[in-house]
Amino acid sequence: PPSPQPFRGRDGRYLRDAVPRKMAAVDRLLRDNGPESDLQLRLSYMREDLNMNLTRALRRDIHHDDDVHRCAVVVDLKRRSPTMEPPEVLSFDNSGRMASLFALSGADAIMVNTDEVLYGGDPEDIRECFRALRATPGPVGSSPPPLLCKDLILHPIQVAQAVEFGASAVVLVACVVGGHLTALLDACTIMGVDAVVEVHTLQELDNALAEGATFIMVNQWDRITGQLHPRQAETLRRRLPTNVVSLACGGMYDLDTAVRMADAGFDAVVLGRGLVACEEPSALIRDIRSHKGLPRVMMGWGATSNPREAATAHSCEHEHEHDHDHGLDAGAHAHVGGVDLSDGLEDDGELLGPEDVEGDSFTAEDLLRQARGEEGR
Repeated sequence: PPSPQPFRGRDGRYLRDAVPRKMAAVDRLLRDNGPESDLQLRLSYMREDLNMNLTRALRRDIHHDDDVHRCAVVVDLKRRSPTMEPPEVLSFDNSGRMASLFALSGADAIMVNTDEVLYGGDPEDIRECFRALRATPGPVGSSPPPLLCKDLILHPIQVAQAVEFGASAVVLVACVVGGHLTALLDACTIMGVDAVVEVHTLQELDNALAEGATFIMVNQWDRITGQLHPRQAETLRRRLPTNVVSLACGGMYDLDTAVRMADAGFDAVVLGRGLVACEEPSALIRDIRSHKGLPRVMMGWGATSNPREAATAHSCEHEHEHDHDHGLDAGAHAHVGGVDLSDGLEDDGELLGPEDVEGDSFTAEDLLRQARGEEGR
């Protein structure tokens, strides 16, 4: 079984190098894609049809006639994590094959990490996963799991690249994009791609909702302190309106935690290191998806009357104060242009380190056998 859940990882100082590096990468992407390029064309024209792939995948309730709540599973596909030591998570060469294996195991969506330095990924991983999922057999009439691009997204050109390679959604980290959230949400709307806004604090959540975000991912990791707050998602869930699709990440390391999030009303949980450390990844995905919770109309019954007080109490536990209004806003930070990086940087939602994984307990072959229902490992 996995080791006891750690409540602290690496702090967010790695972003002092990561954000300027990503800004330089954006500059190169803009230089390499002139006015007539496919990416610039995607930025210039509004998509006519409405992309509902992610909503259909994560709002599983709409596919059933009964009134019970069902939770979806998003697999966080990455080779390494910048927030834990050692950083290695899962070794694989073919991201498309891994995406197909998780799809066969029942994953409702695949989150593909594309930053090379932080996550060991590449934007081409999106294209590779997209092609592989189109060739993966599934139930008659079903669609492949949608792909979410996870990166330090600072500019609409990155969104255009993700869409061009096959992503149905992108992840926008509230504390990183800061005041650029509005422009990025607008860009996503124009290009017909869903935007999942990652938040950690009540203020970030309120700001995201005020800007019109319809997908919210609550990360229980505080990026700046590297500390896990295992009740943060449930606290912020009470603040979410019913029209918002909600995801919980950070500390989703076992079935009990995932079920607790489902019963709190989350539409989906994001499985990262916890899935890697799990003895039977396919069984964990299957058990989460088979859980039937309270009817959606009952979600939030019995919740505390003042969620702001609960969130304020959590903020008092932090080792230092955060100013979450601005985030790692490009051109607005002391180390990255003018404001201190200690604005409250969330982690990416992983948990158990590779030291918690015994031997070679998780391989593509094992997962494929489990997905097919074969015996043995």
